Amino acid sequence: MAKSASRSATAAEANVLQINQEALETVLELQMSFLETASRFAQEFTAFAAHRVEANAEDFARLTDVKSPPELLQLQLEHMRTMFEDYMREANKLMAMTSSLVRESGEAVRASCLPAEAHRKPH
Repeated sequence: MAKSASRSATAAEANVLQINQEALETVLELQMSFLETASRFAQEFTAFAAHRVEANAEDFARLTDVKSPPELLQLQLEHMRTMFEDYMREANKLMAMTSSLVRESGEAVRASCLPAEAHRKPH
């Protein structure tokens, strides 16, 4: 009876160690995914900021050559329209990156916490 209890305790310890190992691997995978996404966010934001600085400088340079109030208004409206479009496009890119991170994180958790047959995505 004592040997059986000892074997059960050893098996339980092995199960706990396996669960802990899987949890650690999941956490590490999630952290790496987060760091990769944070890096992509930083690269994307830096490229976007550089683009907007350049576009703003070009637009402001064009404003110095304005000959009439209607031309000034037209240039200002064009500047605001292109700026709005740029910011919307950038927001959509960042939202897609965020969605990807959430999806990848969910898959990592599902892969480590659910039995193999439950890994399939719902239909």
